[in-house]
Amino acid sequence: MRIPSQLNRESLYRQKNQRQSSTENYRRIIRLCLGLALVLLVMKQAAKPGVYQVFFDPSDSGQPLVRPLNAGSDPSKPASAQLSPVMMRDIESASNLSLSEREIGEKLATSLQQSDQQLWLKSLLEWQAGKDNASVPSSVESLREELENISKLPTDAQEENQVEIWLQAIDTLPPRNLDLSTPDTPVDLKRIALLTALDNQATSRVVDGSVWRSGDFDSLYSFLYQSPQAPRQNTPRLGVLPLLQQPQIYRNQWVQIKGEVARVDRVETPDNPYEIQEYWQIWLRPLNGTNRPMVAIVPQIPKVVYEIEDKSSIENGPELVVTGRYLKRLSYQSGIGADLAPVIVGEIRSAPLHPSVATKLPAAAESPPIPVLWITLFAIGLGLAVSLLIMWNTEKAAKKTRNLRLKQNQKTLPELSWIDHSNQQAHSRE
Repeated sequence: MRIPSQLNRESLYRQKNQRQSSTENYRRIIRLCLGLALVLLVMKQAAKPGVYQVFFDPSDSGQPLVRPLNAGSDPSKPASAQLSPVMMRDIESASNLSLSEREIGEKLATSLQQSDQQLWLKSLLEWQAGKDNASVPSSVESLREELENISKLPTDAQEENQVEIWLQAIDTLPPRNLDLSTPDTPVDLKRIALLTALDNQATSRVVDGSVWRSGDFDSLYSFLYQSPQAPRQNTPRLGVLPLLQQPQIYRNQWVQIKGEVARVDRVETPDNPYEIQEYWQIWLRPLNGTNRPMVAIVPQIPKVVYEIEDKSSIENGPELVVTGRYLKRLSYQSGIGADLAPVIVGEIRSAPLHPSVATKLPAAAESPPIPVLWITLFAIGLGLAVSLLIMWNTEKAAKKTRNLRLKQNQKTLPELSWIDHSNQQAHSRE
């Protein structure tokens, strides 16, 4: 008769296939050991940033990864990351300008000559960045005359007061307070209105869908001058097709592109108000396989790109992330005829570091890497040791149970011992 257990309704007697069950336990232990080895390997690989860095946007880190620059740049100059929120606030302020402010700003910008528009645009950009060297150009007299003509028109008292504020806005350009908690004053709003009007005037001279024209360089130089102020976050990353198919939507907007370097050209510039002596024109190959290049124009390049400048054809070039403003669609001669490529003017935000500038720890603090083979052997040895310990403990428990059973079988009942004693006495009488 089998006595069932009260717990799982199984028999309390030892199972016949106990060895098979023990073998399954050993296999389970071996699988756990292999899992432990796999966990250790994953932990070792997780310590390398290159494994998981591809899943994150490097532009969200707040600092550009490009450190080595060419000889014509100043790598010690700090990035103007703190200027981006101020510029974004100016964009919001420009969208909230009144109709009279927009109209007066357009009239003042139109009254200036093209060369004077460049000088005023540079001065207002310096004022926007909070620089101390922002000065009023000599063409301020023509703006005063235009404001006097506007004041002679039949207007109400409120508009006459606006003209007085306009005169205060153009007479001086003091260093701007970059505190975001301080709201813009009426004088600041007038300067932002003039800055927006001058930027629109430069954009209107850009010829889209053509080769480089003289009217393109006003916006090109101003975009290069504003490249350090590009936003560090929340910049849409676009491919080549949206920029080609919807140029009016993304014109002058901050965008981000990513591609593989296919060609690098160094371009020397003539004299300009922004004192830009050269820039780099980089042709990028999209990573999604699209057979349409993108053009990135940047003021400086990393060393890893500088070394491949003289190469006519580049295969498997470094991958770059560029943040800038969309300028135009550039016409170029391709293998199938005339074609278009979107032009982004900004700065490089991410690029592979050059091997010569890779930072290393001192010899005393640098710890040698642990080989994968040693980690695997350690995990296997640890698993075998645990398995042997469990086997020894199981065998010890089985031996103890066997000894207890043998002792119980040797004990006899009192009645059986009395019968055995009577049989011995009968045999002795015979």
